[in-house]
Amino acid sequence: MQPGYVVRVAENDDEDMEALRIFGHCLYGYPMDELKHSRTREDLADKWNLRMAKRPWTTTVALKDGEVIGASRVTSDHTGEIDKETGTKVHWTVTSIMPEHRGHGISTPLRRAVLDALDTDKVRVVKSRVAKDNPKSWKVAEKLGYQHEKDDGKERIYKLRLTPKAICALSRPSPELS
Repeated sequence: MQPGYVVRVAENDDEDMEALRIFGHCLYGYPMDELKHSRTREDLADKWNLRMAKRPWTTTVALKDGEVIGASRVTSDHTGEIDKETGTKVHWTVTSIMPEHRGHGISTPLRRAVLDALDTDKVRVVKSRVAKDNPKSWKVAEKLGYQHEKDDGKERIYKLRLTPKAICALSRPSPELS
């Protein structure tokens, strides 16, 4: 990660809302200017609340000069999917980084931090959807121990079983430069 970036767990509702704003822009194409207006931000939060926020979640943020420029979140699966190997509920990760900050080594520490923050007594399986046209993100997922499970339309599905060995590998310190 290049100097000037910090990755950590979101510390307050404002940072969590900024994470929603970045997801809305990067995943759904909402213009950032629109998302600054409280009604649009509330609408976006409501959309995510229906799918994600009413269940337990963990959010990490990447900051540059105190501004949230990337976020990663793990939440329980809204479909109730149960992993066949472990018999436990599947959780999903979503990660977004503002386009102008991509390619600075933020994704790996951001995704590692959100996994490190999980309560691994409750979360045993995490899946991630990665665009088929984003091989850099495939490499990040694989570096963190995710296994390519299947292709689904325009996305690749990756799966990470949080075994003691995987948890130990994730616990390696991430360089956090400020």
